Amino acid sequence: MGDAAAGRREGARVVVAGERDGPTRGSSCCCCWRTRRAWRRCSTRRSNAPTRRAPWGKFVNRVEVKAALGARGDVEWEECSDAVGAAMHGDVMKSVKPNVEALLRGTRVLLYQGIRDLRDGVVSTEAWMRELKWDGLAAFLDADRAVWRIGEELAGYVQRSGPLSHIVVYGAGHLLPADNSHAAQEMVEIWVLQAALFRHHGGMKRAG
Repeated sequence: MGDAAAGRREGARVVVAGERDGPTRGSSCCCCWRTRRAWRRCSTRRSNAPTRRAPWGKFVNRVEVKAALGARGDVEWEECSDAVGAAMHGDVMKSVKPNVEALLRGTRVLLYQGIRDLRDGVVSTEAWMRELKWDGLAAFLDADRAVWRIGEELAGYVQRSGPLSHIVVYGAGHLLPADNSHAAQEMVEIWVLQAALFRHHGGMKRAG
């Protein structure tokens, strides 16, 4: 199946979530959608966001942090930006599969999502992954899923082979770091350091 078809398949995720029309141009939040129910959810989330995420916003807007990140000093970070939402609007229905294929030729790739993600669901992600133009695809698809635990707590599962890892995290939806911050931090750290779950023979338990 070609990239255009893959893009259409990825677009089906939006329909499944009841968000057929895509993001609204000029809305107050780049992740708001036209359906009334989704808009109410997003509005509620935004009303609580300053309380939950104010420390992060203050941190990334510090002069020294902007300098370390190479960000312009005169630009303020916002959780939801009209300008960013408008600029990225045209990319919503485009396939990212070619980008992933290019990355796999030269670096490690981690794909992750919450198991309750209705917007970019696990099933649809697995569908386009099966169509990757990548020499290691057969080995990846043949790899067993392994149970991931943090201590004694079930955190999710991982399928991996070569440079590609796909993690599904329990207790989380589309906004994984906000839904399950402990698992999100642990996941990133052990992937970057190639520890625990990602060590060649350690930290993995076979799924039944």
